[in-house]
Parts: sequence; C-alpha cells; structure tokens
Amino acid sequence: MKRPAAILLCALGGALFCGAQFFPWSRGPERPVASEGGWIRIEGGRMVNEDDLRTARETESHSTGTPLWTNAPGFGRDVFTFARVIFSVDSNRGTGRGRGRRLGWWVDYPDADLNFSWRLQMHTSIRTDPDARVLRLTNPDINRYPLLYMEHAGYIRLETRRWPRCGNTCAAAARSS
Repeated sequence: MKRPAAILLCALGGALFCGAQFFPWSRGPERPVASEGGWIRIEGGRMVNEDDLRTARETESHSTGTPLWTNAPGFGRDVFTFARVIFSVDSNRGTGRGRGRRLGWWVDYPDADLNFSWRLQMHTSIRTDPDARVLRLTNPDINRYPLLYMEHAGYIRLETRRWPRCGNTCAAAARSS
C-alpha cells in the first residue's frame, strides 16, 4: 500500500473511532428510569439497585478504592453527612453528542461522595459521616441534610405526583434561611 493511502486509511479509522464515542451505547437496552425498576449500571460497569441504596459505602468503588475512617463513639449524628440525591432521568433530555440517558445522579458515585467526605474531614476540623447517604427527594429524612448534592441535575425528570413533597421540602428550606 502506498504511503498516502496508508495515512488516509489511518486518519479515516481514527475519525470513525473518535466519532463513535459520541453515539449512544449499543450494549443492551437503554437504562430504565428509576420509577420503572431500580437496577442501573453505574461507572465501572457495576449494577446497583437504586431502590435499596442507603449509603455510598454499600457500593464498591470503581476506581482505586476509598478511604475508611471512623469517628468517636457517641458522635454518630454530630457530623456533616454528604447526601446525594437519586432522581429519575428524563429520556427526552440530553440528546446532544449522543449522551442521552447515560448521565445522571450516578456519575462518580460512590467515589466522589466518600472522597469528598474524607477530604473535608482531613483538611478541616469538621467531622464527617464515613458512609455518606443517597436518597430521593421524596425521602422523609431529607430535611436532616442541609446540603444536597445533585450530579447532572439538568437531566432530572420531575413527576407531578412527587411535586407536593418536593414543594414542602423547598418551602421548609426557604423558611429556615
């Protein structure tokens, strides 16, 4: 094969490879939304049931692992708790660049939750919960967490039947500030 043809073939192959990164996954069916059944695939290829999740520590790390630590006995609730919101993904959002339903609350979960908590405790005088929490906006305990983390919140699907609870949560937060 002549050199210009080989270069052209390599360039074309590289362009196809790079372009394929922007198309939706072709492996299996599309991710089901949370309200249709809880099993989802998170980073690292692991499957979790978002209906059963309570803490970030329950899920295996998808990177190099996360630090383990404990706090003094008797001070279990006297700590900052990182709380991530689980939400349903709107399948009509985020179709640009082929991302679609691949982005949602699970990005960097659980590593970001546990690493943030560890770094906050390590670099400040604030004690943190070593497990972190994951919860839905409809969880009755949501008011216990003054700071809620939402990854890719622009993809959220707000359901009419859940608005009263969310509205009460937002109103309570507004009154307390």
